[in-house]
Amino acid sequence: MDQQATPPSYEAALLELQQILEAIEGQLPLEELNAKSRRAQFLLQYCQQRLRHIEEEQNNIYEED
Repeated sequence: MDQQATPPSYEAALLELQQILEAIEGQLPLEELNAKSRRAQFLLQYCQQRLRHIEEEQNNIYEED
């Protein structure tokens, strides 16, 4: 899996994060744990950026009124 592949949506990123969390809670080889941790970090950053973007858009909408 490409660690930097952008998910198709915010919801898809959350679903993938949930799947990673479930995998991490189980038994994983060290290398796979490292890869999943890096992917989770990327997905968290993606989600934070999406939320900031939506918040800015909402603020702009309400400022226009």
